[in-house]
Amino acid sequence: MIITFNAEVCTSIGNALLTVENFIMPNASEKNTGGSTTDDQPELIIQNLGRPIAEDTVPDGCIGLRHVEYDLTPLLFRSFQQTFALDTVLYLYWNGPTPEDYLVIDDSNVDLLVYPLTMRKESILPAMAKVYCTVEEPAADPVDSNSLTLRIKLNRPGERDPKPGPEFPGHQGLVVFLPEDIEAGAVIDRERAISGVILEVQPYENMEEYDTCRFAWGSELFTHVVTFQEVGRGFQIKVPTQVILDAGSDPYLKMAMQVIDAVGNYPVYAPESDANWSPTQTVAVDLGTHPLEAPFIEQPGEIVDLKKLGDKPQKVLLFLHPEVFGKGDRVHLDWAGRDAENIPVPYREEKVVERTNSFMEFNIPNERLKALGGGISFLSCSLQKARTDDWRVSKKVRLNIRGAASPWRAPQVLEASAGYLDPTLAQVTVSMIAPDGWDASVPIRLVWVGRSTIYTQEYTLLTLPEDRILVFRIEGEQIRRFNHQLTELYYERADHASGRASQRLQLQVGEPLGRLPKARVEGSTVEHQVSVVLPFTETVPGDILTLQWSSSQARTSGPTTLTAETAGLALSIPISVENLKDGEIVKVFYSLSRSGQPTRYSELLVWVKGQ
Repeated sequence: MIITFNAEVCTSIGNALLTVENFIMPNASEKNTGGSTTDDQPELIIQNLGRPIAEDTVPDGCIGLRHVEYDLTPLLFRSFQQTFALDTVLYLYWNGPTPEDYLVIDDSNVDLLVYPLTMRKESILPAMAKVYCTVEEPAADPVDSNSLTLRIKLNRPGERDPKPGPEFPGHQGLVVFLPEDIEAGAVIDRERAISGVILEVQPYENMEEYDTCRFAWGSELFTHVVTFQEVGRGFQIKVPTQVILDAGSDPYLKMAMQVIDAVGNYPVYAPESDANWSPTQTVAVDLGTHPLEAPFIEQPGEIVDLKKLGDKPQKVLLFLHPEVFGKGDRVHLDWAGRDAENIPVPYREEKVVERTNSFMEFNIPNERLKALGGGISFLSCSLQKARTDDWRVSKKVRLNIRGAASPWRAPQVLEASAGYLDPTLAQVTVSMIAPDGWDASVPIRLVWVGRSTIYTQEYTLLTLPEDRILVFRIEGEQIRRFNHQLTELYYERADHASGRASQRLQLQVGEPLGRLPKARVEGSTVEHQVSVVLPFTETVPGDILTLQWSSSQARTSGPTTLTAETAGLALSIPISVENLKDGEIVKVFYSLSRSGQPTRYSELLVWVKGQ
C-alpha cells in the first residue's frame, strides 16, 4: 500500500520565507510490512525497523538497540473497503497473551485509515517476538491483523573491549589471525592471491548465528555470515582473489574486521577509541603493479581526531613528483568515508597541476568529517594526464575517524512557545538543519507522533541551501488532529534501514488531556464478585464514566453519570466473575465523557482471575 502526504515546502533566506516549488518534492510513503493480509484484513506495520539479512529467513523485521531508544509506534491500517464501527477496540499484542496497548474507535478517529498504538521501550525484551493486533467490534467476533515476526536483540557483538584506551587501538576482543608467513612479513604476490590467503577468526563475546563479519582488505570489503556451527568456535575464511587484485599493490595494506549482528547492532565503541573495528593489521602486497603514492593527511599517523580538529577542515597533501605529474594534469581526490554504521559519506575534489615538485593541498570540509565519528575513510587519488588522457590511480590509505559523530538535532516549530503549540493556527512552520554529511537527493521523512495520532511526510531534497536550513509549512488542519496531545516531532532518512532518527522535539498541542489513571480490581464481600475502582477524581457533575470489562466470555460496558454527590470521588463498580475460570484474562479500562471535550481513556489494566 502506498500513501501520499502533501505539504507546501519553503526555504529560509535571512529572516524572510521564500516558497521554492522545486526545492523538495513530496514522495509517496511506502509501507514496510511483514506477513500477508487479505483484502479486508487490517494490516499491521512498524516503520523503520531493521531488515533481516538474506540468510535469516524467519523474521519479518529486526529490532536492535537503536530501535528502543524511544517507544515504538506500530500502525494498524484498515482497508479502503472497511470501516470500523464506533466503540470498536483495537488491541496490540506483543509476544504474549495479554495486550500491551489499545485504542478505541470514536467520533474523533472513525474516518481515519491508520491507527497508531504504542509499545513502551521498557517492555521490549530480547526474543523472536510475534506481534499482531485484534479488532474487537461490538457484537462481532474478534478479527486478527497480519502478524509480524520480529527478531529482537539488545546486546552488542564483541560487547566489552577487554583493553580499552588509545594505547590499544581497535577492539581487542575481535581477533583475526593472518597466515604465519604473511604475519612474519611474506609478500602477497599474484600467485599467492590466486592460491589463497586464509584468515582465522577467533570466537568473540556475544557471538551468534547470523552475525555478519565484514572484512576490510585495503579499500575492498567482503563479508561472512556466521553459521550455527561456528558460534563459540570461530571459523576460517579465504580472502577472495578478486578482492586482493582490486585492492592492488601496497607494501602497507591495512586489514581489519567489523561485526554486525543479525539486527544491526555494532560492537560497542567509545567515541574516543577505534573499538568499532578489530585492531588494524598490515600486510605487504606486490601484484606487479605500480600505483601512485597516496595523498596523506597533514598530521602524523592515520587518525583524524575530531576533538583536536575542532571546526577546521582536514588538510590533505599530495606531493607532485616531476617524474609523475606534469603541468595541466588533473588530480581527482577521493575521500571514501564510511560512518560507524558503514553508511557512505563521500567527498571528491578535482584540481589542475600548476607546478610540480611541490605539494598540492586539499581540504576535507568539516561537516563531512563530523558525520564520520567512530567510522573510517579511504583516502586516494587518480591522475589524468593532460597530454595522453591516460589515467593512473594511487594506493589507498585507511584512516580512523576518532570522536563522536555530530547529532541529528531536533527540528523546531517557529510558532511554538515554551513547548506549547496553539492548535487553532492556520499554518505552522517547521525548520531543521540538514545533518552533517547529508547531500541533495537525500529522502527525508518528517514524523509527528501523538498518543492517538500520527502524521508522516516524505520529501526528497533537490538542492541544499548554503546555510543547510530546511523549512516546511504544515497546514493547521493536520496540527488540529493532535489537539490535547503531548506530541513528538522528529525526522529520519527514508533510505536507511538502520533506524536512526533525529533528536525529538516535544510539544504540547492545546490544553493537555492525558490518559486517565489505571483502574483497580479489589475483592468484594459478595461471593463471585469483584469491585472495579475508577480512581480518577478530577470529575464534575454531568461527567460520564464508562467502564469497559472485556473477557473471552463477554464484553461489558457500564456508563455512570456523575452527580453532585459522586463527582470528585473514586467510583466503585461491582462486577460478577462467576462465569470466569481461574487464569482467565480480562481487559479493563474506562473512559470520561465531558461536554466540550474529547473523550478521554484510561491506561489499560490486564486482570487475571486467581492471581
